[in-house]
Amino acid sequence: MKSELAQKLKDILDNTTQEEFDEVWKEIASKGIESPSLLPNTKNLREVKVLQDIWGHWYLIPNELHEDFYDDCSYGSIRDFQFKWENYSTGGDLNNIQLYAEI
Repeated sequence: MKSELAQKLKDILDNTTQEEFDEVWKEIASKGIESPSLLPNTKNLREVKVLQDIWGHWYLIPNELHEDFYDDCSYGSIRDFQFKWENYSTGGDLNNIQLYAEI
């Protein structure tokens, strides 16, 4: 099901000639407005390591925390470990989350 906004945009574009679109786009570009990105906001990206605990669960752990992760995994209780690290869990298979890479 298309969103209402997507349908409105489609309707506008279906009724706009390429020349009309180009004129509007030039005006927008002249004002320094950038086009929307299809990628997520990259301002808050952090470098992470993909790690697996001793029970086989996958996590994306910020680089600066990976040693703590292994220490907690090796020496802490499973209950304390899960409470502390659940926000970094992929929820199972690593393929359950969308990853982005600069290649």
